Amino acid sequence: MLRRIHLLMLVAPLGCTTGDGRVSVESNDLNVAYVEIDKVSDGADRVLTVRGFDGSEHELASLTLRTGMVSYTPEPTLMAPEPSYGTELAVVIDKRALPPIITPDVEPHEQTVPDDISAATFMQLRAVSKAVLDDAGIRVVPMPKVGSHETSYDYGCDGSLFPTNRSSPAECCQQSANFIFTYHLNADDGRIARRAYTYDGLACQTSGGSRNCSGSGCNFGPCRGRAEWTLNQGIVFRPNGWDQCGYDDYAGNYSPWPFNWQTDSAWEGVTASCPYTNCCNTSSVAYPWVGGCPSGPVFFDNAGFTGDAANWNSNTSFVGWGWNDRISSILVPAGWTIRIWEHADYQGASMVVYSPGIVNLSDYGFNDSISSIQIL
Repeated sequence: MLRRIHLLMLVAPLGCTTGDGRVSVESNDLNVAYVEIDKVSDGADRVLTVRGFDGSEHELASLTLRTGMVSYTPEPTLMAPEPSYGTELAVVIDKRALPPIITPDVEPHEQTVPDDISAATFMQLRAVSKAVLDDAGIRVVPMPKVGSHETSYDYGCDGSLFPTNRSSPAECCQQSANFIFTYHLNADDGRIARRAYTYDGLACQTSGGSRNCSGSGCNFGPCRGRAEWTLNQGIVFRPNGWDQCGYDDYAGNYSPWPFNWQTDSAWEGVTASCPYTNCCNTSSVAYPWVGGCPSGPVFFDNAGFTGDAANWNSNTSFVGWGWNDRISSILVPAGWTIRIWEHADYQGASMVVYSPGIVNLSDYGFNDSISSIQIL
């Protein structure tokens, strides 16, 4: 007879448990929104199953941990498998089954994640790893060595990845296939945070890459970072001998293990240098800005509405030496029309620019050629 027990009490501290037995998880690259955790006793065996679903209730991944008789050999090519009482851990990602991980005993131990970035991501979700630890004493840990999909942490995070309102965060950086991740302890509120940064370097965009967003509606903010999760006050540290970032909030959330003051060392702070504090939107294009959003046309020093930005919403006989012969793209709001001039005092060649603007002034022979601006 099968006995099924929902393990809600085991994982409730790590996520929001809904009334239907679902446990929400932190943001992740697999787009898993919640997990369902079941424990089944089947004769002499017990089976833990963790299934991950997206927001549309599609199953994206699963983990099955069976404790009972397993068939194991340390040398598959030289020795025949023998029965042993132990564990068998199997992971399925998008209907793709990975080879099972078999342990010939039931002693508590650390289990390194497979060299499969999707499987590693799912296994290291806090609710998933906590369920495995509670069921069999198996602590899921990241790869101890740098693999082909990952490079080791960087001792000096780029300060431009941090907004100025996060003063001198203690941090470390880690690179993966598509993102740069920062793990940092914010000096202003004492909370641990993980942020992800796209390699394309664009600030103020949605998770899908669209720049038609504004303010908090932009998944990637004004300093290019996306908030993955935050935890209570704790420490960000260097795990002794491991090429990765470590964190511990002293409340049961940690990676790859709880902070050990005898072997681990705290990360140093980095000076925040990103000047932007807001994501503004003009003509359905988002861009980083300092303070309240501007009205009228916005001018950029790079094509594609990127780089430093400036705003002139009245006639300007000279844009100033800092912006003279520098502008490469222009956003023009609905209802506005401007004329750009080659020289100061509205002299030289000119061109009328209508809403929504011009992505690349080089297409019109006007790149880095604007000295004055007229509102029409």
